[in-house]
Amino acid sequence: MRLDNAKIGTLYLRSNYGAVYAGLLHLYLFALAAVLALSSAIAFAISSQLQRVISVPIQKLAETAGIIAAKNDYTLRAEKMESG
Repeated sequence: MRLDNAKIGTLYLRSNYGAVYAGLLHLYLFALAAVLALSSAIAFAISSQLQRVISVPIQKLAETAGIIAAKNDYTLRAEKMESG
């Protein structure tokens, strides 16, 4: 610091951004958790739809094959599944 062109002292500024960084870290972690939860919910919804479309017909076909093998009734046919 100067007064009448003479140095009368020195001013030091200190700051601590720890609280700011902690706040940002909490915000980022919350955003990450929200994105993870949303993407998990979307993945569950998609897999539920695919479960019905793909797995159920295969399961019914396997049941029919099991009945045919158990009874040796080769005239039995698997029923056709509706698409859509």
